Amino acid sequence: MDLVGACVFCASMLMAVDLPPPSPYSAEIGVAYATLQREVISGSALTDDRSDVTAKSTLVGARWVRMAPADLGAGTPASEVRLRFAFPTSHDESNQSEQSPITVVARGTGRYENFAVLFRRAFSERDSLELAAEHRRHKITDLLTIGEPTLQFSEERDLIAERDEVAIGWRHRWKDLELAGQWMGVRVQGRNFTPQSSLKTFGNLMGGNVELRTSRGPWTASLLAQGLWGNLPTSEQLSQGPIQQFSPSAFLEAVGVSLLRHSRKLDISLSAAVDRSSVPFVSLGVLGTETLAFQSGYGPNSQTKQWFFDLAVRDEIAPGFLPRFFFRFAHGSETVRLTDSAGVLPAATLHILRGGQFPPSGARPSAPEYTIGIALEYGIGARGSDSR
Repeated sequence: MDLVGACVFCASMLMAVDLPPPSPYSAEIGVAYATLQREVISGSALTDDRSDVTAKSTLVGARWVRMAPADLGAGTPASEVRLRFAFPTSHDESNQSEQSPITVVARGTGRYENFAVLFRRAFSERDSLELAAEHRRHKITDLLTIGEPTLQFSEERDLIAERDEVAIGWRHRWKDLELAGQWMGVRVQGRNFTPQSSLKTFGNLMGGNVELRTSRGPWTASLLAQGLWGNLPTSEQLSQGPIQQFSPSAFLEAVGVSLLRHSRKLDISLSAAVDRSSVPFVSLGVLGTETLAFQSGYGPNSQTKQWFFDLAVRDEIAPGFLPRFFFRFAHGSETVRLTDSAGVLPAATLHILRGGQFPPSGARPSAPEYTIGIALEYGIGARGSDSR
């Protein structure tokens, strides 16, 4: 689900617990719609300062697997090769209500460039080597209107949010139980360029991923944890001032649990995860308050905490044909600390709601943050549910 989501820096797909493969060879195609929502709840003079990013995706993939012996492991293939691609188009916008003392309107169109590769090879009945790589990148150009007139844009903004990830690890299987650990490295890029300000972060984080998975009868339960830490070199040129360079600390962390029920034809998966991050940039769904702050000489540090709840349902409607419905709901908070690296301006803090008001309230309720989609998996050479 992460390849078609609007969030680039949320927990990676290497955290995901997948549904059982339909056959040794399979292919998939799907479509999805995703949103990312940000709304200032305190710290800004602007009224109803909100922003969003939407992604409209087509997903394609191919897979080969060889399963472990029936009494070993908890459903993860012993050997596997999998390729998945998603290239969503995107749209973003931010604006305030008419009561705001100043309006900053942004509209833009862009694209995501997402793909993932997984290779797993069994070296014995109980052990497998795992290699994975994932690329998620969002690039968009906004037209900005600051103040009046509202129908004439004043400048352009170039935004990039990118996460390139590689992992290598080992998986060991016992009867109805498996444990996997991976070393992970991530290259992070965040860019926010306007004629008045330039902010760029480009660096590496290191860490790992641990998964514990068990099965009993039709049920499979999983516990997953991921952490990446380091310093990210950052360059800022704000309000036409001198270029400032520094390397603040950053992290990406997540913990999740899942429960899967597998039957001859119907699979249902439920999962929940909490995701935390700290990065020295804002390059997705930039708010009007942040736009004004960057042009005034402030640089950001963003800290988020979000909850994700996933549902996936798959049914075999004919031998080898498995349509799948999936849905993700996200909600949380974000704190953006604004500081002047030159030491002239006083520090400020924005408290931001992620995912809109839930349940919706007020005269102008904000939309939730979610991902929804459908896909079709086809097991090549499958002979009905017995092959699963």
